[in-house]
Order: sequence, then structure tokens, then C-alpha cells
Amino acid sequence: MLVNQDIEQLNEYLYCIKECDSVNRYVVVGSDQAMLIDTGYGFADFRQLIKKITDKPLITVLTHGHPDHGLGAYLFDEVWVHEKDYLGLLKDDNQETKALAVNHRLKKMPELINQMNPEVYNQKLIKQTTFRYFKEGDSFDLGGIVLKIIEIPGHSYGSVALYEETMGWLFTGDTLAHYNIWNQMDFVDSPRLSVLMATYKKLAQMQKIEEIYPAHGEKPIDRGIIDESIAGLKDLLTHYDEDEKIDTFMGTAYRHVYKHFILLYSKAHLEDALENGLE
Repeated sequence: MLVNQDIEQLNEYLYCIKECDSVNRYVVVGSDQAMLIDTGYGFADFRQLIKKITDKPLITVLTHGHPDHGLGAYLFDEVWVHEKDYLGLLKDDNQETKALAVNHRLKKMPELINQMNPEVYNQKLIKQTTFRYFKEGDSFDLGGIVLKIIEIPGHSYGSVALYEETMGWLFTGDTLAHYNIWNQMDFVDSPRLSVLMATYKKLAQMQKIEEIYPAHGEKPIDRGIIDESIAGLKDLLTHYDEDEKIDTFMGTAYRHVYKHFILLYSKAHLEDALENGLE
């Protein structure tokens, strides 16, 4: 297993460079420019792999500001992120968070030790990167491929999706996936579950979504995950007593499973949803 896995070509314009068999980092190539969607932790430099895909000017964007999506921003001069997630990302740019991330990954994949240098990694700071902010409706024209920003708060306050209407592609970060969706941090970092429900209902109104590309797990997945996520949140309110308590490297959480929808949540988030509802 490699930290930066081999390039996977998904179609004529789309590639994936997975990090540590976990984070799907997408490279979208238009006729004029290319885009990297999420940098991952940045445990190891993967810019040469991008250059094998394309030598076109590169735009780098983050679907949200969590460490496994944005700490690799130190590898790039300029990165786009939603303003609401920038300070959280900056807060996690420290040795303690990085040590937790490295130790968690090495515990799962000890064979990666020869590909990672924690001391060097801790010295890489995203403060040296210029960050720019996008908002709902902003778009990036790569030449024949236009990616539009859709604000999808819920997993974080500044989560966004990137939507290519002609192709019907939706890049959703951690908001939609056949994978654990983390919402167990305190309310400073994890919005109320009603916010996540509003996002799912917003996405359900979008007619032309053909393929969903999550940041974790299998790819692509179909739009059925939107309805499953809505139903899964509703199911939580009546079947939470069946959920197991688990340990993650960011603390404990409860795990609710409904078909392909998997939510990690806190007791406080559940209590808020039970008291105030999901609408």
C-alpha cells in the first residue's frame, strides 16, 4: 500500500489520486485548465502525480476544511475554500492534530512508516498558502467543463459541493457517501442535524445529478444516496437506541446505519434533534 496511490482514470476528463486508501482526491481536466478537488492530509508530496495527468494550470479547491481534506494545502501556492471553514482548518494546522492523524493512519497501515516522515510533515504549514474564498453560485470554467459551487453545510459549516451540470457530476466531499459521515464534534465544529437535513433536501431538488463523487468510499455512487440520507436521518430519531458507541481518533461517537447512509453523531446532536426536530 502506498501513501499516494496510483492514478486512477475514471473517464476522459476525470482522475483520482487516493491517499492512504482513504481520501479520494479528484483531478478534473478541461481544455484550458485543471482542478484538484481536496488535497488530503498531504502526508507525502503528490504533485508529480498531478503532472503525469496534466501540465495545464491547476486550480486547487477544498470541499471543506477538515484535516484529511485540507492539511495538504501546504503543497500549493493558492487554495480555494469556503470562508466558514478556513479558521477551523487553520486551527488544525498544528503538531498535535498532525500527530493524531499520523498515528491513526500508521495504526491501520503500519507498512506506510517508510513513506512518511512525521518530523518533516509537522514543519509544513498551510499558513504559507494563500487562501481564497468562494460562495454559492461561483463557478470555475476549465474549458468545456464548468464546476459550480453549491453550499452544502451540515458535515461542516463551510462544506461545498462542486457541480458540473452538463456531465451531471456532483463532488460532495463528506456530505454524501457510502461511508462514515462525521457529525460528532461539538456544535462549534459540527452543525445541528437539522442543517444536514436541509442540505439533503436542497440536493434532492436538483434534477440533473447523474454521478456523485464522494471524498471517501466507492465512486461514483448514484443519486439514490440523497433519498437514503434523508430517510436515514429520520430513522435515527426512532431507532437511535440500537446504535453502537464507537471510538474514533477524534473521540467517541454513536454510529447509525440506514442502508448506505452511515452517520457518526454525538449525544448532544441527538438530543437537539429529538427536542427541536430535523426541519
